[in-house]
Amino acid sequence: MVLDILGYILSTTLDYSTPILIAAMGELIGQRSGVLNLGIEGTMLMGAFMSYFASIYLGNLYLGVFVGILIGIGLGMIIGTSNIVLGRSQIVTGIGMNMMGIGLSSFLFVKTITDVFGKVPPAGTIPAIFFGVSPFTFLAVALVPTIWFFLYRTTVGLKVRAVGENPEAADVAGISVLKTRFSCLLFATALAGLAGSSLAIGTTGLFTHNMTAARGFIAISVVILSNWSPQKCLFGALLFGLVYSIQAVFQAYGVPVPWQVTLTFPYIVAIIALLVASRRAQAPAALMIPFLRKR
Repeated sequence: MVLDILGYILSTTLDYSTPILIAAMGELIGQRSGVLNLGIEGTMLMGAFMSYFASIYLGNLYLGVFVGILIGIGLGMIIGTSNIVLGRSQIVTGIGMNMMGIGLSSFLFVKTITDVFGKVPPAGTIPAIFFGVSPFTFLAVALVPTIWFFLYRTTVGLKVRAVGENPEAADVAGISVLKTRFSCLLFATALAGLAGSSLAIGTTGLFTHNMTAARGFIAISVVILSNWSPQKCLFGALLFGLVYSIQAVFQAYGVPVPWQVTLTFPYIVAIIALLVASRRAQAPAALMIPFLRKR
């Protein structure tokens, strides 16, 4: 039985870490440019619902993924207009986006799925490609070296880091702070929508109310825990994937621990990890600081 449990943990850790890693890599780019997207949870939830909805009504899972990405970009436009163009509070905007995502996804789910079909029809899942591994997982892992190369080996990546550290100096150097931050935010929300899709039609084949279960906030924790490093984000996501896998083992194998306690595992680990990481965390200097160009 022990071997079965270990085998299950090893086989599912990657699956559980995939949406967290995808969302974290997008969030890392956004934060590197100076924008903290606290609305990532609501964006992931809307991406999950819309990808599921599109898969059911269009009958194509890949179109569902595309729709999930599009809804992420659309919500990113709203967040960017508030945070970057108008200079409003990134915290308030993020909280509002999360509340909207939770409420709107549940409302639309009831009105367009359960009220119409009388049940929750399965949408199916994107088939695995190699060794039973989801293409979402391959993409998540591939994002790590790609984003590292982009940030540290390209001119555009240097501009992104410059905007996140000193937007005034970047502006004087001829870099458009607004365009850079907006582009990075849209990339971040597109990946958040994709992360939601990976939950709905990459893992479960279904949508349920609030199915992201704080994975968006966990993704933000991973970025901070990694000290804004793409490579360390991978290990942070795997850590939380392991925690979610252990949580599932406790429930599936009837370990005598109340399920309410097991649900707290990811949050306990997040709190401990952030307390440890806070001692050495060096956030981008201009993170959460609006930039309004003086005319």
